[in-house]
Amino acid sequence: MAYGAFIKQPRSNTSVSGIFVLGHRGMLGHLLVACLQDAGFHVVTSEHRYTGAADDLLLDAVRESGCPWVINALGAIPQKEEDAQVLFRANTQFPLHLLHALRDGQRMIHASTDCVFAGTRGQYRTNDSTDAKDAYGLSKMLGEAVAMDPRVYCLRTSLIGPDLGSGWGLLAWFLQQQGTVNGFTNHRWNGVTTLEWARTAMEIIQGTTSLSPGVTQLGTAESVSKFELLSLIAEVWAVEKELRPTAAPQSINRTLVPDLVRPPLREQLLELRQWILSHHHDQPRQNQRRP
Repeated sequence: MAYGAFIKQPRSNTSVSGIFVLGHRGMLGHLLVACLQDAGFHVVTSEHRYTGAADDLLLDAVRESGCPWVINALGAIPQKEEDAQVLFRANTQFPLHLLHALRDGQRMIHASTDCVFAGTRGQYRTNDSTDAKDAYGLSKMLGEAVAMDPRVYCLRTSLIGPDLGSGWGLLAWFLQQQGTVNGFTNHRWNGVTTLEWARTAMEIIQGTTSLSPGVTQLGTAESVSKFELLSLIAEVWAVEKELRPTAAPQSINRTLVPDLVRPPLREQLLELRQWILSHHHDQPRQNQRRP
């Protein structure tokens, strides 16, 4: 699908009365909201924060909205939150409470991650047993239980995309670095951009994909090392960075065998940069810590 066919559509999607997006200020959620609005969808968000209660005001807002589609882009990441209790509340408890709160007729798209796997071998298939060892991976792994419900589409992948302002993602981190940047040669990756994830969600909502409810793995056919990924970002963004190929102390390969193969990474990154420029998206403004 051409970039222009997805973004900035003037028509209105009157067949869908509303889409409730959770996590609308996050890396995935803020771009998702903008893309859906560009395409003419009515998007609903809430400023309520999840408290951990089953009768939470945020959950009430989802239920009372009557939106036929609910997209859960809300989550906690280890780069920003080291408290395991917070990770499990956001990534496990919340999606389960959200599923329980849905009205009849409401369907859900849930964002999951390749981190449900330990990363010891790569080329994980959808039905492979998840084996995460860290708190973040375990919290996301348990959150995937929502995919057992026939109303839920669970998109499992690794994401790269812009943050709102200064953020914690790899793209924001890399673009703001000064001096030599280490790129791991023994970390493999075949995820997608947040723009491509948004496109996939919209295909599900519009019924233009053959995907069925349950867990679906998204990714590119070919994998790259993190060094190659950073090199490609530098090329697409036309920035001069001194990249040093470096072997990490521990090899990680969480590459997935995609159920839905998305376009080559370079094409995705070019489209993402065009989207950022067309939306006057903020570039990172301050340094952030990244492991």
